[in-house]
Amino acid sequence: MGTGSSSMKTTTRVNLHCHSTLSDGELSPEALGERMGWAGVEYASLTDHDSIDGVSRFHDALNRNNIGFLSGVEITARYQGREIHVLGYSFDIHHRELVQTLRFLRHDRLYRTQGPLRRMPSLNLPKPDGESAPGVAETGKIEICEAIALIHRAGGKAFLAHPLIFESRPQNLALLLSDLKQLALDGVEVIWGGQGLEPDQEMLLNLADEHGLSVCAGTDFHGTVGNVPSSLGMDMPTQRWKQLVRSLHANPALISLKNDLSPPGTPSQERDPSKKRGSYWRPRILLPSLLAILLFIGAIWGIILPGVSKMLIDRKRDTIRELTHTALSLLGEAEREERSGQLSPSEAREKAKEYIGALRYGKEGKDYFWIQDMQPKMIMHPYRKDLNGQDVSGVTDPRGVRIFVEFAKIVKMEKKGFVAYVWQWKDDPDRVAAKESYVMGFEPWGWIIGTGLYTDDVLEEIRRIKENLVYTLSAIVALVFMVLLFNIRQSLMVEKKREEAQARLQEAEERYRSLIEAATEGTLLVLNGRCRYGNPTLFQMTGYTSERLELVELSDLFPGTFENEALWAHMGGLPEEGKSSKSFEGVLKRVDGIKIECVITLNPIVLAGQPGFIVLAREVIPRPMEAGSTQNLGKAAQASVVAIFQARGIGRGGVMAMNASARQLFEILCGTPKNPLALADLFDVDKDYDETMNTLHRDGSMEERRLHKMAPDGRAHVLLLSAKLEVDENTQSSTVNCILKEVTKIVRREKERESLLEKIGVSWLLTSEPMEKTQGLSAILAEIKKAKAPDAVAQACGSVASLAGVLTEAGAKPSRLAKMVSEVCDAATIRCIELALETLGPPPASFVFMAMGSQGRQEQTLLTDQDNAIIYRREVSMDSAVVSEYFLALGSKVCEWLNDAGYMYCNGKVMANNPGWCRSLPEWKEYFSEWILKAEPKELMEFSICMDFRGVYGAFELVDELRVFLYETLKDRPSFLPHLARNALDFKPSFRLPGKIIKTIVHNEETGQLNLKEILMPIVGFARLYSLHHRLPQTHTLDRLEALAWKGAFQPSACHAVTVAYQFLMGLRFQSQVKKRQDGLDPDNCISLSRISRMEEAMLKQAFVEIESLQKKIVHDFLGGAEGAANLHG
Repeated sequence: MGTGSSSMKTTTRVNLHCHSTLSDGELSPEALGERMGWAGVEYASLTDHDSIDGVSRFHDALNRNNIGFLSGVEITARYQGREIHVLGYSFDIHHRELVQTLRFLRHDRLYRTQGPLRRMPSLNLPKPDGESAPGVAETGKIEICEAIALIHRAGGKAFLAHPLIFESRPQNLALLLSDLKQLALDGVEVIWGGQGLEPDQEMLLNLADEHGLSVCAGTDFHGTVGNVPSSLGMDMPTQRWKQLVRSLHANPALISLKNDLSPPGTPSQERDPSKKRGSYWRPRILLPSLLAILLFIGAIWGIILPGVSKMLIDRKRDTIRELTHTALSLLGEAEREERSGQLSPSEAREKAKEYIGALRYGKEGKDYFWIQDMQPKMIMHPYRKDLNGQDVSGVTDPRGVRIFVEFAKIVKMEKKGFVAYVWQWKDDPDRVAAKESYVMGFEPWGWIIGTGLYTDDVLEEIRRIKENLVYTLSAIVALVFMVLLFNIRQSLMVEKKREEAQARLQEAEERYRSLIEAATEGTLLVLNGRCRYGNPTLFQMTGYTSERLELVELSDLFPGTFENEALWAHMGGLPEEGKSSKSFEGVLKRVDGIKIECVITLNPIVLAGQPGFIVLAREVIPRPMEAGSTQNLGKAAQASVVAIFQARGIGRGGVMAMNASARQLFEILCGTPKNPLALADLFDVDKDYDETMNTLHRDGSMEERRLHKMAPDGRAHVLLLSAKLEVDENTQSSTVNCILKEVTKIVRREKERESLLEKIGVSWLLTSEPMEKTQGLSAILAEIKKAKAPDAVAQACGSVASLAGVLTEAGAKPSRLAKMVSEVCDAATIRCIELALETLGPPPASFVFMAMGSQGRQEQTLLTDQDNAIIYRREVSMDSAVVSEYFLALGSKVCEWLNDAGYMYCNGKVMANNPGWCRSLPEWKEYFSEWILKAEPKELMEFSICMDFRGVYGAFELVDELRVFLYETLKDRPSFLPHLARNALDFKPSFRLPGKIIKTIVHNEETGQLNLKEILMPIVGFARLYSLHHRLPQTHTLDRLEALAWKGAFQPSACHAVTVAYQFLMGLRFQSQVKKRQDGLDPDNCISLSRISRMEEAMLKQAFVEIESLQKKIVHDFLGGAEGAANLHG
């Protein structure tokens, strides 16, 4: 069937921007839909200007051509005084306010374009009545903010049309999209027929991703110019298309077409397409042909023949003009002989009269020349000899024109020219005819010579041409008419067959629809690889509607994962109708991405010549197991202290049997289950589970895969999962036998051992007797712990800088130095809290003091400020004002004493002495919900600071509870992570070394400096982003990177490279700060380029390369394509 390839194709041919005759297009909605089929378009939308009148007709045409449909419109709006166009998609075409608003907009446009014609009563347009969008009825115009809101109220999505027409400069376009995003714009037209340059599309794609906008594609088709297929469709990347479809599926009112638009394949109850098409189809072919013939004949008689007549007359005029010039030359020759003395004046004149009088021309040789003078007196006339020597000033033609006087007058004024009059026909004195003569003056003798043409000659020639044309045209028209009749007959036969086939198809679809409606299982009708109809059970199972089904591909319902591998293999070579059906175990994917385990049955059919099949899907609901169920497990497995269980090999891997150890471990990891237990419950991210199942179905088994699972109490667990896949050869059903080990304590001991070894290494650097003395750090911590007052705490903290200096010069690992500095800060914080509690008395409720920012990550350096907060548990019976006042006083004292100890106040006031950061647990949950919901720059900044929270003192379970709430909230709001991802892309690692001055990002804009803290932020942000996505409890950047590598979310080699870059940058930061303290300067986060060695320069460049790689991974995973986003969202 070829349907399986749909999930593999890289582009989808669409046209979501085209116009019909109902606005400014050349084709009717029906013809446009037919052309879409010729062009291979798979999905289309009619976007007439301010009109949706053609949507129903266009939908019917697309349905006949097996093309998916979106309702559409292009609204003419205003933005900052300029016209701008907004595309609306997937709205309710019966939305009253939208319909009325479009009528007002059309009325205003037509009224303006009529110009002076609007004064004519016959063209006066009645103004529509009814309720429209605000201000439209009065002005006939709509602002873009209201146009976007109107589309949303109609249940649709709003896209900016052809953005490069409105603004071509990238900087201004970025500002425009930013402004429109604030107005709730949903997307932008990126792949557009009028801007086909790849750099422009790439720029627009980047801007769309940067602003979180969907993209659409269209040709803005108006007419038939150029290659029809290329002008009617655009190849849109399939990932982008699916991303757009998902955003449209988020619309509850998607394509609500009610009675006008039936589900695919459903005949309309109000009109019979086959009959209606027959009523206008024949004239549509016949009339244009007849009109073409009439226009051809009219052009011959109205344009060509008059042109021929004029051409003949002009040609005759040119002839007599040239002949007169020739005759004049004979007079000139006689005059020269007179001047030379060869002839006397009288002889010369007689000779000239003799020559001219003998000249004849024309077919009959009867056309002649005559000579007169200026008096006028006739000198010589070959046919009217009675006039020779006579005064002819009184000679007139029948109309009263004094002919010879007119000849003399025109020669006197212009020396030559044409004169029209009536004269005798050549040598026949009894016949007169219209004539036009050309005369020229001969100045030496004062003579006038002339000749003329008879108009009747020209008319006779034209008559002969017309007669020949009539015969020729009659033959041509007769031949064309015969060919036309033949073509009409053939076309009528084809149309009749098509209508009969359409009727049979509709009848068959009605029959199948009736069967599908009656089915109790989820049932889908598929024709030519496209979903045509589903029953209510299917819609209930999947969450789709009949309207949404038009945009759904088979691969959307039955993803090409390991569960459906056999299903797709079978569909690729589906047998013909009448062959037996076949059933498979597989999964059906809901609109929200959840997979449902099903038994899927394929029944091949051929419907009116179109191949297809009926799909039956019956959900498999695992039965809840009895507590401690051990069915299918052997006695050894039942008695084992190791967790052993058996799960299904498809879907979520429903647990079929487990021993007591597995039951106990599942209860710890998953709590009290609301649904039947499943293998997928062991994974915090669905993508990790899918990768595991793919590995099992590919390799058959898996040994000790490390899993990180956060339990409901907020505690992190490390597990080792071993599994083996078994497939029943008879039923093809698969099961997974699993062994699960809890290794959290082992991993924790390994980490503690590594930390101890690091501390021992530090002690060796401080003393020649390392095992006897670790007084460096431990002495400081002990001094802080026994401090009796805040001053003593501050004095002990003052030793940290010296210790860090010694360790830096000795080559200690930078991450260990940062942890050491953070340990001292933690100890100072704890002691300050204890001293504050002694002063304030017992707390009124349980609380936890949280460290955030660099202290929360344990990445503090010698220049650090405070980022901390308080969470307290407030009972209903407590006085909220008293509780709040107590903890605010506690936060104020602790923050003040930490400031005295060298930990500066936060410029952003992110501290426990700020009421906003000293809250009860429910209020903190509201904070996180608001940050995630709004996702604005301020909220993203506060979230990034707070996300690194870690309990320092008090009831740590409050931190765990808040972290669990955070992850559950993010699970319901996956769209937040792309917003956070953009923050990690703010830093642009572009610098040149050496010899170029680089502008720094320090506050005073000093040149030649690098801000190492800002350079580290992309690495920190990357680790924070992915730890959120994978629900990791770690806060230190390197711990996060290591955990990501354990989970397989980050390649070990890449993790190592980034760790090296992080250690190098932190080392530079410590070295710079220590050096500045030694020089008597205040430490900061900047380093001068002049202090960087060649080796450090090379490592710095490599660090930038690693940062760029991280940013590219973020773009690919969170901002790149539809498939990447789908996987990330789990």
